[in-house]
Amino acid sequence: MASSSYLSNDLTQLAHAASQLACCMPADLNDAQRLIRFIQRSRRVQQDSKLRFVPFYWAAQFTGAMCAAFVLRAVLYPIDVLGTTTPTGPHWHALVIEIVVTFNMMFVTCAVATDSRAVGELAGLAVGSAVCITSIFAGPVSGGSMNPARTLAPAVASNVYTGLWIYFLGPVIGTLSGAWVYTYIRFEEAPAAGKDGPQKLSSFKLRRLQSQSIAADEFDNV
Repeated sequence: MASSSYLSNDLTQLAHAASQLACCMPADLNDAQRLIRFIQRSRRVQQDSKLRFVPFYWAAQFTGAMCAAFVLRAVLYPIDVLGTTTPTGPHWHALVIEIVVTFNMMFVTCAVATDSRAVGELAGLAVGSAVCITSIFAGPVSGGSMNPARTLAPAVASNVYTGLWIYFLGPVIGTLSGAWVYTYIRFEEAPAAGKDGPQKLSSFKLRRLQSQSIAADEFDNV
């Protein structure tokens, strides 16, 4: 019971930290997600100055993962194997699970982080919850990686490369599928006649201010 309460407290703090971090920066900690955003933006804009930062995101993610893995190995010596994600059964089982859970994570990410109708302040909480649930689901089979850097760094530090290809192929397929499916089923309102189009507000605060302004105008008219 004590351990479960500690775990619940840790997950709550992690979700809260993710939601706070999302308000300050994009917080792209997943190489597969960065790849999908790169592809989507490349399709919309052929020449975008922001695309040149994608390799730097990848380099930062892999560098941070490697540093963390080797620091943990030094701190937890003489433990040689730590934090690795390896399949517990057939490799194709782990591959399917990684595709499914990464698909769910990317679908939720697209829904709350890229759709202007979603509440932007809750994006971090929604994505963090999706990662937590999918990791619990995939843990017994594949370890629930969903991120190439998360698997590669512990594998290099621990010198364990069992089924490493699964964690590069699965997340990429899952993120591609999740992003494309959500883009396909996304419903966009058609612009009203005589107007430039509906105003898209990506923030709950902006929508609240708009509703307050409308209410104030109605009160003045009365």
